[in-house]
Amino acid sequence: MPSSHTSFVVSLTAMVAIREGLDSILFAIAFVFSYIVIYDAMFIRTNIGYNGKVLNELIREIPGIKKENYPTLRERVGHKPMEVLVGGVMGMLLTAIFILILEAYNIGQLKTGLSGLVFFMPSLIFFPHSS
Repeated sequence: MPSSHTSFVVSLTAMVAIREGLDSILFAIAFVFSYIVIYDAMFIRTNIGYNGKVLNELIREIPGIKKENYPTLRERVGHKPMEVLVGGVMGMLLTAIFILILEAYNIGQLKTGLSGLVFFMPSLIFFPHSS
């Protein structure tokens, strides 16, 4: 399943780039924030899943331990690189589509405050929170 977190932060970063420009401090902050979220989705949570797998194996192998006292940990945590890539592409595409729709119908200008919030909604609508 595509990474909803990646989709959201890519959408956020794209809108900041469009509204504030690539040379703004706000874009730099959004870019670093996106990097942290994407790194977390691909590497940190994947390692948490690996640790869960090892702990589950240890609980199964230790003789004389009451297995019902220990919960079975999730072994599939995080995203594969392709899932993160698809989430990022979808965040960018959906943001571009929303921009075109809003500009075609003159619903909002890019410099107004509320219309900017609408641009972040595509990733939340199409990719509700997934882990």
